[in-house]
Amino acid sequence: MLQHRSLLLMISSIALLYILASCQSRNELIESVSSSHLAEEHLHGVTPGMVIEEVQEISSLADFRPGPDVSEQPSSDGKVYINERLTLHTQADDQRIKEVVTQAERSNPVASSEGIHIGDTFNDVRKVYGESCFTYMHDETNRREIGYIDREHKLQLSFFATDGELVDKIRLRKYS
Repeated sequence: MLQHRSLLLMISSIALLYILASCQSRNELIESVSSSHLAEEHLHGVTPGMVIEEVQEISSLADFRPGPDVSEQPSSDGKVYINERLTLHTQADDQRIKEVVTQAERSNPVASSEGIHIGDTFNDVRKVYGESCFTYMHDETNRREIGYIDREHKLQLSFFATDGELVDKIRLRKYS
């Protein structure tokens, strides 16, 4: 009986260690993928590094307005601008865009530079951008993410889906 319990405890411990070892953090997943070339990537002509005035010159994006005040949020160091298609996050020091995010409406015409839209599938994303990506499940929001990293240009392109495999959000960001 004691040997049986010891064996059961040992098997349970090994199984737990295996499960814990297979659970990677998002950062570990990002580090494990090969770099992609995203230097020409944009969402509806908007790229990280632009200033809001440059974005306003794109006629279909001329209606940006300041978003909710984020100055009191500790993780925010810039401003937010929104319209019905995109949300832009800027850096505090020079107000350059650091992140471009699509609004999640199916009628949103915004696409990645390779033509991926809201409503396309993760399979479509992989066909266009390739298999060198990370996949992560955000437990707190029940949202899946497929992401591509360009280490040379410090860009990250992510596609999100809440229900199943349909893209409901696209994010392009510059990281440091």
